[in-house]
Amino acid sequence: MNILVCLDHSTEAAQAVESIAQSGFLENKFVCLLHVGNSQAAEEYDFGLLRNMESRIRALCSPRKIDKLLSFDYRTADAILEKATLINASLIVVGARAQSGLERMFLGSVSQALIAKSKIPVLISRDSSTVGSGKLLLGLDDCAASSSLLSWLSNEPWCINKEIILLSVIERLSSSFYSETNVAAAAEQLAKHDWQESSRTKLLSAWSALLSGILKRDLIPSTVSEGNPQEQILKAASHWGAEFVVVGATKKTRSDRLVLGSVSQAIAVKASASVLIVPESVPDVFETVRQSTHACDELANLLAEEPHPMPTHTPITGTDTNGFMAYW
Repeated sequence: MNILVCLDHSTEAAQAVESIAQSGFLENKFVCLLHVGNSQAAEEYDFGLLRNMESRIRALCSPRKIDKLLSFDYRTADAILEKATLINASLIVVGARAQSGLERMFLGSVSQALIAKSKIPVLISRDSSTVGSGKLLLGLDDCAASSSLLSWLSNEPWCINKEIILLSVIERLSSSFYSETNVAAAAEQLAKHDWQESSRTKLLSAWSALLSGILKRDLIPSTVSEGNPQEQILKAASHWGAEFVVVGATKKTRSDRLVLGSVSQAIAVKASASVLIVPESVPDVFETVRQSTHACDELANLLAEEPHPMPTHTPITGTDTNGFMAYW
């Protein structure tokens, strides 16, 4: 794997990159250090920063090779993407500062542009108290981007010995449910909510079994919660002490970009842990599982909505519950 690691002059960004090296992410990888500067007048100084970072990375892990690049381009995100293409990178790492409001804005503008345009995963790296915990929280939904996320991780030896949890968040019952006076309408809302919870639980269970088998490990735990996705993912990551939060990114339409900006981007900016964002890619076995699970759930839902025919013989009566269920 070729990894493009982006740096600036900040101490925080350098420490964030060191954290990634400490986690083992750069082990046996081809690493290209990129510094995007504003002026060629500081070229020697900037290159000195890259040489210093190379030494610090080698002290923490054993990359296969480290190259160094300088870029003087005011189009920071575009320059990064161009260099990523140049070295055929499989991952872009951006060291986050995110200390003040202004720095949060800068992080948001650069990372948002990278996430929106990049066809490869982007890692927003942070030097946090959870570095070294070895915990990966995967924030999943029922879209193809989550399949891509799982596929990418299943091919990454770095995560084999990590502690992993799959988390998916569904909407709560609307407030109108609790004030609904129409019994039929309330029942319909409850049925839709229960169906969504059941469907998501089945999907996570199937994904967990597949990922566990590929990584040759015990069954990876999964859970479904309710509420606002970004809030629940951030809360879970903080409570569990996740070293990495991993989310997928769907980018097909303008609407998808807006959703991406409100969820993945918020997590990238607000999380105290490092955040890995994996874009939707070519469908594979995880996507096949997703589509199959959806198809089975949709069929079951349609069958549940079909009216039952009236029995043509005497119905089973009494307390034979098993017989009654088998009959119907």
